[in-house]
This record gives sequence, structure tokens and C-alpha cells, in this order.
Amino acid sequence: MTTYIVRVQLSNSTPQNYTTLKNALLKAGFSKKIIAKDGSAYILPNGNYLGESDKPINEITNIVKVIALQIDKAPQILVTSQGEQGNSWIGLPRA
Repeated sequence: MTTYIVRVQLSNSTPQNYTTLKNALLKAGFSKKIIAKDGSAYILPNGNYLGESDKPINEITNIVKVIALQIDKAPQILVTSQGEQGNSWIGLPRA
């Protein structure tokens, strides 16, 4: 299983559009939480999601694209996969 961090920026960035995006991505199996090595959960910033899948990164990107295009005609999407060093963050609120 690969862990993916997904970032979506909408060109028509109303709060309602981001809520619609969040709900659609959660329904598709993505999460707004990231888990630290000690088991603590943290909430990702707006527009950021975490997913775990055996699918290749290009398939994950296309899944997000299909969802985002239903909300915005020109979304900007970045998908990265977690490497050996894991993830690092500062300032995220606890879930």
C-alpha cells in the first residue's frame, strides 16, 4: 500500500466548492487526517487529503481530477507519494 498526499486548488475557490470537494473526496476514500508515528491524528490544511492505495500515482491523480472537474473547470492538482522518510509537518491541529 502506498500513502499519497493530494493537494487540490480550485480556481473558483468558494467555501462551498471546497466543502463539496471535501465531501466527494471523503466519499472516494480519501481522508483529512494524517497519523503521526506516535499514533496521534492531525487535521490536514484545506485542500489537502491523504489516501492509501495499491493503485499507481497516475491513477490516483486521475481519480482526483474526475472529482475536481465536477466542481471546478480548472483545478490544480498535486499528488505525491510517501517516501522512506515519511512525512513531516508543523502547526497542524490535532484531530
